[in-house]
Amino acid sequence: MLPKEMYKLMLKAYIKPIFKDKGYKTKGNIFVKESDNIIQIIHLIPGTWNTKDENSFTIDLKICSKEFLKAIGEELPNNWFSYNTIINPLIECALENLKSSWSYPGYTIREDTDIKNVAMEVKKDLEEIIFPYVEKLNSINEILNEIEHLGFRANFTHKITLYYLLNKKDMAQKEFLKCWMSETLNPNYKPRILKIANKLGLEIPTN
Repeated sequence: MLPKEMYKLMLKAYIKPIFKDKGYKTKGNIFVKESDNIIQIIHLIPGTWNTKDENSFTIDLKICSKEFLKAIGEELPNNWFSYNTIINPLIECALENLKSSWSYPGYTIREDTDIKNVAMEVKKDLEEIIFPYVEKLNSINEILNEIEHLGFRANFTHKITLYYLLNKKDMAQKEFLKCWMSETLNPNYKPRILKIANKLGLEIPTN
C-alpha cells in the first residue's frame, strides 16, 4: 500500500474516532468544533514535499469567532471546512509552536511504517498538547489573554475589536491608537485598522 493510502486508512481507522469522541465534525483531514461563538478548526496538514514513497504531515489549528467576524464586517463562511480560505482567525498556529523545539513537530509514513504507531503518536500530541490548548480558548476574554501571551506571533490589531466586544471601548481606543502610531512598511496596514476603527465607532486622529 502506498504511504498516501496508508495515511487515509490511519485517518479513518484511528484519528477520526478520537475527534468524534470530542464532539468534532470531520471532513477529510479537517476537524471542526462549533459553539455559538467560537470555532475550533484542526487540520492534519500534508507536507509540501510529499512523494509516492513518503507522506509527511503535521497539525495546524485556527480559532475563529463569529462575533468578531460580524463586528469587523466579514461574512461568516458557508463552510468552516475550507481551511485555507478561512481569513481573520483570531489565533492560528501549528504544532511546532506548541511543542518543544527540540523535537520534529510532524509525522512521516513510508511503506514499511506501522500506521498504528504513527496514530498513537498523533493521539498523544492531540490529547497532551492540541486539545488542552484549544479547550482553554472558549471565550473572547480567554482568546484575548492568549493573544497577549503569543506576543509577536499574534495579530495585535485583533485586540481592538476584542476589547470592543468585551464592552471595554476605552481599551479598544487605546489599542487602536497604539496600532495607528506604529511604524510599518506595509501600505495596507493603516487603511485596514482605519476601517476597523470606523466600523466600531472609535475616534480617529486628525493628524
